[in-house]
Amino acid sequence: MKKIEGFCIDRRKHNETHYGTLYYRYIKIPFANKKYQTRVMRLWVPPHFDINKEYGVIYMTDGQNAVDENLTAYGEWNMEDHLHDLVEEGYPEFIIVGIDCPHNGDERTLEYLVGPQTSFKPKKLQNYYGDKMAAYFTDKVVPYINSKFNINQDLVTFCGSSMGGLFSFYICSKYPKIFKNCISFSPAFFFFSREQILNEINKLNPTVDLMPKYVYFMGGGDRLEKRLAPYCDYLVNEFRKRGFNEDRLLYMKDESRIHHESTWSDFVKPAIRFLLGEHSNR
Repeated sequence: MKKIEGFCIDRRKHNETHYGTLYYRYIKIPFANKKYQTRVMRLWVPPHFDINKEYGVIYMTDGQNAVDENLTAYGEWNMEDHLHDLVEEGYPEFIIVGIDCPHNGDERTLEYLVGPQTSFKPKKLQNYYGDKMAAYFTDKVVPYINSKFNINQDLVTFCGSSMGGLFSFYICSKYPKIFKNCISFSPAFFFFSREQILNEINKLNPTVDLMPKYVYFMGGGDRLEKRLAPYCDYLVNEFRKRGFNEDRLLYMKDESRIHHESTWSDFVKPAIRFLLGEHSNR
């Protein structure tokens, strides 16, 4: 295990990371609820990591769910396994950077809820701060990672699911010069009316090639997925009307799958293959 300045090696006895090495550092998110301001930023690097080598980077919401089932009560994405397999297929290597979400459902929603005033906004969710969280990633986290690692700026990806999927769409669409690829699984667009979704899409850069590539996934195997699906269908159709063709947008659907990390894990590899097809060495 190599030391990386600014990070501690995760030496937990029950570390279940299958490949590579997991690190962490404590950060402070000043605009969050005081109870949840101190947070863990997790860093995963692949086997044989070389600080001088160029890597892609995948930023993730819900960082505790990325690579180790013993860090999460929700399930993991097995990202280290998927990235290992993709390297074997000839795709470039990545590091992963994720920030743990607040361990409270309402606080997590406040952190990832973004954009205009929502259609569904109970009083407890009115003080959402997803816009500030997006700025925190772009102004604090991304520059910090760029200062520590040799990052291929064409391989900067943001990934999230559910509320994190909504956040991923938002941050990639607002900062397309930074985030070149967007993975948005089961995004929680039901906070917005179709008119609000359309207004947000109309704000995008009309030059499609200057926007990120997008991958969406939607299931249908439980009540929540069925509720979310029409919103994602509408969003994807509006994207296609604006010229996001099969080279710029992938929409995967499986109506048998439920709203869970085990589902999203199964669709990581096809998502990354689509996003990085031209970067394959094979």
